[in-house]
Amino acid sequence: MKLAQRRICIIGARGVGKSTALKKILPDLPGWQHVIGSTILKDNLDRVGLESMSGLDKVTKDVIRQYASEEMVRLASNGCSGFICEGHAALLSEDTKPWWLRAFEASRAIVTRKRPKHKIESAFTELDKAIFNEVILVEADAEVVRQRRANDKTKIRPLSLEAIEADIRAEREEAAKICRESGAALRVVDANIPLLMEETLRRLLLASDEIIETAAMHHQAAIRGRAQMVGPAREAGSTVFLFDADNTLGPHDASEKLLNDLDKKLWDEARENFDRGYSHYSFLMHDHIHMLAARPDFEASVKRVGGMIRLFPGVKECLLEAMNVGKVVVLTAGVPDVWREVLKCHGIPVSRNGRAEGGVEIHGLVDYEARLVMDEQGKETFARELKDLGHRVVAVGDSVIDTGMLRAAHTAFIVTREFNVYENDLARRRPPRWSDSELARKIRNERLMILLSRHRRAFQIPCHDLAIAVNGPQVASFEQLVKLALDPDLKPGPSAGWEDVLRSWDVFSAKLDELNKRRKGNRG
Repeated sequence: MKLAQRRICIIGARGVGKSTALKKILPDLPGWQHVIGSTILKDNLDRVGLESMSGLDKVTKDVIRQYASEEMVRLASNGCSGFICEGHAALLSEDTKPWWLRAFEASRAIVTRKRPKHKIESAFTELDKAIFNEVILVEADAEVVRQRRANDKTKIRPLSLEAIEADIRAEREEAAKICRESGAALRVVDANIPLLMEETLRRLLLASDEIIETAAMHHQAAIRGRAQMVGPAREAGSTVFLFDADNTLGPHDASEKLLNDLDKKLWDEARENFDRGYSHYSFLMHDHIHMLAARPDFEASVKRVGGMIRLFPGVKECLLEAMNVGKVVVLTAGVPDVWREVLKCHGIPVSRNGRAEGGVEIHGLVDYEARLVMDEQGKETFARELKDLGHRVVAVGDSVIDTGMLRAAHTAFIVTREFNVYENDLARRRPPRWSDSELARKIRNERLMILLSRHRRAFQIPCHDLAIAVNGPQVASFEQLVKLALDPDLKPGPSAGWEDVLRSWDVFSAKLDELNKRRKGNRG
C-alpha cells in the first residue's frame, strides 16, 4: 500500500473561498485524487446510522474521525499522482453549558471588553498528522469572509465578525500546531483577491513532485526497517507475537517509576507533556525528558527499577510458550532497557535489537540505540510490515496507543484493568449531559473497545478477577493466549456479559474466603 508522494490538506475558515478556487484548478491536475473531508465524514456517519456530529460525545466523534482518516489512507493509496483533502483544521465546538451560564459569560465579556473564549476542537486525528506532508492554509480578512458567506445562499453560516474572527484564529492556531508537531510543510495563501488566490494555489499545487518528509514518515521508515529484520515468513503459519509493555506485561508504568526514581520533577514534566494528548510530538518530548538525566544515573536507575517490577500472573509462562512456537517482540512507547531488565530478572532470555537468536526482542522510544517512536501509528506500522512479510501477527496491548497494532493483528488480546460497561453501537450511544460529560470522558479505553468491536478474533484478558469489560470481546487468559492465537478454526465467541462478571465475582469471593481462612489459621 504505497501512498501518493504529495498528500496535501487545504484548510481555511468556512466561506474563505478555497472550494471555488479548487474547482477551477483541479482540471489542471490529471491523476490527482481530490476529496472533501466533510463528505467522507458524512459517509462514515451514514454507515453507523448517525446523521451528524452534533451532540455526540467525544469518544464517538474520535471513532468517526478515525474511520474517516482510514478512508483517506485508502484513497491516497489507489495509485493517484497526488492527494488533496479539502477541509478544516479546527472546529469551534458547540457550547453544552446551561443557558444561564452562557448568558453570564456573554455579559461578563461585554463588561470586561474581552473576547469570549471559544472551545476549539481539533479536526485532525493522529493518523491525519501522519498522512499529510503539506498543509495549505487559505486566509482572508474577516470582512471579506463575511461578504462571501452572505453571498453563498446554499449554506447557513454565522455572519457576525466575532464568530468569523474566532474561526480564522482557530484555523491558524491549529494549522501551526499540526505542522509543528508533524513536520509537515505549512504554506499560507492570501485569499482576499480571488484571482491572486487561485493563481497562488495553482502554482503551489503544480510546483513540485519532491517528497516532503515529515517526522512521522521518518520514524515509520525506521520502524519498517526494524520489522524487516525479523525476515520473511519461512513457512505458512509463521507467527510473531507483539506485546505492549507498560500495564500489559505487568501492573506498572516503567517511565513513571524510572523518572520518580531519578527526579520527581522529571515525572511531573512528563505528566504535563501528555496533557496535550498522545501525539507524535508528545512522544518525542517524552524521550527528551528522559534524556535530561545523566547517562550513568539513568543506567543505575534502570537496574533498580527493573528489579522492582513484577509481571502479571501467567505472563512469564505465556512468553516462554510463545517463544517455543514463534517470535516474541515487545513494543513500548517507554523505556526498553527497563523491560529488558525486568524480563531478565524473571528468567526470560532477551535479545538486543535482533542481534541474538531465541530471545525476546524489545523495541521502543527511550533507547540510546534505536529510538523508535512506538506511538499508535508506530506500533501499527510494525504490525502491518510483519503481515506484508507473510507472518501471522498476534498482538497484546492495553491502551489507546495499542489500538492500531491490535486492529492490524490476526488475533488481538486487550488487557483490561477495570470493570466497565461499554456501548459499541455508535448509533445507540447516549449523548452526555453537561453534568456528566466529564465523568463520561474518564471511562478508559472506550475508543479502543469500539474500534476493536469489529475485529473477528479479539479477546480481553482481565488483569484481575473483577476487571471485566462488559460488551467487550470474549474473556480469555494469559494461560490460553498461545493456544487461542494458533487455532486456525477459531470462531468469534460472544461478547463479555454479566455472566462473566458473576463468574469472576465467584472466583474473587473464593480467593477472599481462602485468604480469610489462612489469616484465622495464622492467628490460631
